Amino acid sequence: MDFASILGIVSLVISIAAILIVLVFERVKQEQKITRIEIRLDKFNQSADQLLEKSSIIMHELNNLKVDTRRIQPTGFNIIVSKQWRFIEQIFHYRFEKHIISKKISMNYINDRMRVLLDSGSTIDLVAAELLENDVKDVHVYSNNVYAAMHLVGTNQVNFHLFGGHFSERFAAVYSNETNNLIDTLDPDLLILAASAFRFEQGIMVHSDDIDNIDFKKTALRAFRRSQNGKLLIAVDPSKFFESIEERRGVIDSDEWQEIISEAASRIVIVTSPSPLNFNSKQQTSVATEISKYKKASVQVDDSELTG
Repeated sequence: MDFASILGIVSLVISIAAILIVLVFERVKQEQKITRIEIRLDKFNQSADQLLEKSSIIMHELNNLKVDTRRIQPTGFNIIVSKQWRFIEQIFHYRFEKHIISKKISMNYINDRMRVLLDSGSTIDLVAAELLENDVKDVHVYSNNVYAAMHLVGTNQVNFHLFGGHFSERFAAVYSNETNNLIDTLDPDLLILAASAFRFEQGIMVHSDDIDNIDFKKTALRAFRRSQNGKLLIAVDPSKFFESIEERRGVIDSDEWQEIISEAASRIVIVTSPSPLNFNSKQQTSVATEISKYKKASVQVDDSELTG
């Protein structure tokens, strides 16, 4: 083999070696890049876990939050937020329990071809949305609950009739004398009312200055009392059984409420949820005491776990 042939073989070997070295370096660079991506993904996952944990803590604190809105001094954009804060707080306060209540109502108490009167309030704003998951047909829901109506945007499965009237930003609801007069003519099969506090002696309670809300609920209760077969569902999360009543008043006076219980206990159902684990012993006792009073008066209380 002459020198030229040997030189050619050596050059070929060197070329192959160079190509291999380049490929190795490229592979190393790819491995390093993959490692950096994996590190970033790991950091992202850690951040996501931390965010979920913080969100859980925030929701837990919101469930127990008591805010004196009179102490808030908003400026700029915060003016809008502060005006909405009370309603936002109501929505998130014991949201898990409220979701259970709305789902139980839509699953267990609303049947085909029913005419349903739905009150305003954060405890029952999901009822209409939950009906989308059920197979009920030809149900008509009449309500002043704007927030409930919002859940149905883009759907046509629920026959939802939103009352007209003056919009209350405090409750995301509408009120009018015309609506109250219309309730008298509806004769609904099912009336679903909410409360900001609830006691056996006083019944459904709301803030003392909520005149429109009081009139709406009062009209609904008296329509129920006049009906022969209508059923009244009172939807309250467990905190309403011990919520302070210092600034609240009954929708109707105590004597009239007791008369309704005496006359129509078999047509009244209180729909609530099991008490959250963060209730203290005093709160647990208050819930149990109020529920036992209603059961003793032959009022059905649905405080069961959500099934199905």
